[in-house]
Amino acid sequence: MFDIDSGKLLILAVIALIVIKPKDLPGVMRQVGATIGQLRRMAGEFQGQFRDALREAELDDLKKDMAKMTDLDGLDPFAEVKKDIEQTRADIDSALNLPVVEHSFAESIEPAPSGATPSAGAQSAGAPAGETPRSGAPT
Repeated sequence: MFDIDSGKLLILAVIALIVIKPKDLPGVMRQVGATIGQLRRMAGEFQGQFRDALREAELDDLKKDMAKMTDLDGLDPFAEVKKDIEQTRADIDSALNLPVVEHSFAESIEPAPSGATPSAGAQSAGAPAGETPRSGAPT
């Protein structure tokens, strides 16, 4: 704050002894000390008020930011989940409303024509049942 080193302080002490009588010097020093203390308290109060004003300004900014973040006009955080649930429900309903087609395995196998029975020689030659061996095929 003040740029006072020890040399300047010694000069001020000598001037104070010359200007102020030695018997009044303790009272003056008390007065100077009290004034310096009062100035320091005032400076501290000013700094405290300044810091409080800065904190309030920061808090106001934070409050505004939080209000912007929590202001969800038209935004539904569950909208996508609700849409997915409705789509799944619609898929299940459409699957349940499909006509049931019964298909048995027995109907898919066509019966062999009558009179076409496999020969005993074809079965013994390693041909599967229901098939006749081809001519020229290795056995």
